[in-house]
Amino acid sequence: MELRNEIYRLNKLHRLIKNKNTGTPQELAEKLRISKRHLYNVLDDLRMLGARIDYSRSKYTFYYSNHFELKLHLEVEYLDENEKKYISAGSFSFDALFVHGNILFLQK
Repeated sequence: MELRNEIYRLNKLHRLIKNKNTGTPQELAEKLRISKRHLYNVLDDLRMLGARIDYSRSKYTFYYSNHFELKLHLEVEYLDENEKKYISAGSFSFDALFVHGNILFLQK
């Protein structure tokens, strides 16, 4: 499941930044198995969530310059046929599942 991999990757990135153990941008991208460009996009996403992320050229690491915590996990609850009846998904047939209380629709 791609979502699970993305959550794992974000948690790993957060841990590496918090521990000031990322290495160079290229090394960090390799650790996360993503491109360097994708890494910078993810860092921008974290900044939009309030993280101040800087880079130390002398220590070769990204680090948080403010207190920032990131706690991500995934809970999935599948609905039975009776519960699905109460969800309107327009004119399409969808399976629905809850992710942290939000409804995520997956086309059948």
